[in-house]
Amino acid sequence: MATEPRPELRDERQTYQQVASRIVQLIAKSGLKPGDRLPTERELGRELGVSRHTVSQAVKVLAVSGVLRPRQGSGIYVMQTSPLTATGFIDVTVQGDPNQVRQLCEFRMTLEMQTARLAADRITPRLLRQIEDAAQATLDSAEHQDGSQWTEADTTFHRGIAEATGNEYLLAAVTTVIRLNFWAGDTAMGADGGQWGKPGSPIVAAKQHLAIAQAIRNGDPDAAAREMQQHIQTSFENYELEVRRRMSDGLFQQ
Repeated sequence: MATEPRPELRDERQTYQQVASRIVQLIAKSGLKPGDRLPTERELGRELGVSRHTVSQAVKVLAVSGVLRPRQGSGIYVMQTSPLTATGFIDVTVQGDPNQVRQLCEFRMTLEMQTARLAADRITPRLLRQIEDAAQATLDSAEHQDGSQWTEADTTFHRGIAEATGNEYLLAAVTTVIRLNFWAGDTAMGADGGQWGKPGSPIVAAKQHLAIAQAIRNGDPDAAAREMQQHIQTSFENYELEVRRRMSDGLFQQ
């Protein structure tokens, strides 16, 4: 039977992505619908027992992923109730389950290899600039170890490639799988996994983003798909290594 984590471990794992997950759960529990307004960041912080800054970072994650929309001077509004309502096939409440993450990786790899392939054929100048800028932004944020900016740039990059396909179903699927990826990996990885300089780290992932963008610029569908496959596989291998490390250190909680 799993024991209650020590207070310092709970603090370590109380990241903005985990708070984002709790906000989604709060939306569902409260019966809020798209268009409803959430409490203020200060009120959410008091309810969730975290700082306003942490709530602010979580709101940014949920805004990028399409769940929330902050309106200056008005408040924070619900756009979608949860990732689960958009998919209906993955239970995002089972965080950190290695088998679940493996299945998610297989699905994401299949999906995004195809979006990269199509994007190499269909990319427009505007979207090419968007994904190249986002790829560079992931590298910049990784070098500065800025997890919030990394999440925003990473999401913009992958969504931009999906948008370039011109297929709304692929764009919706990629948007959903990115959200699921954030939730599924939280327990093992934390905000950045402590992996900034290791294989599969945000720095390595950012360089892989640049390689994918270059293949798309070159109009090479096979290379784009191949680079995307390596990118997602590397991320998953890093996840598995981190799970094993945390299990050996007694940090991993199912």
